[in-house]
Amino acid sequence: MVLLISDFENANKERNVELATTLRSLHSVYYSNFFLLFVGRKSLAELTFPERGLSPLKSLGEYLFFPYNALELKSEMIVQAFENLSKHKVYLCRLLKNKRLRRYAPWVGDELINDLFWKGLVCKENNYLVWGSEEIMALGKEVLDCEDD
Repeated sequence: MVLLISDFENANKERNVELATTLRSLHSVYYSNFFLLFVGRKSLAELTFPERGLSPLKSLGEYLFFPYNALELKSEMIVQAFENLSKHKVYLCRLLKNKRLRRYAPWVGDELINDLFWKGLVCKENNYLVWGSEEIMALGKEVLDCEDD
């Protein structure tokens, strides 16, 4: 049996955990004939790689994560995203000084970088997390009024 599971984004967290727990139970009983494929965005990653505790989804199947594509983002969306994150101005300005941020993982231990990735402002390139485009970096520096060194 093959199950394709998607749309974690539109369910609430409690329901997602319930589903994950049920799937783990089914998998433990029917593991040799049970293949799971998970497709999702941020909510799936949060459930698969929790900050604390164990995940009911960890090592349960295959995962395909799809953050928003930077090409889909309009300038207004980028500006709005940086305005919403302005409370992290100092850290963001430091991040905006370099194209490459860190090694890629679908869920890193940095909440802000996770947020940037899932919003499509940061993307995966050659196993690194990098800014999605020069436009994103320029708009971020402008919106946050970052000083050039």
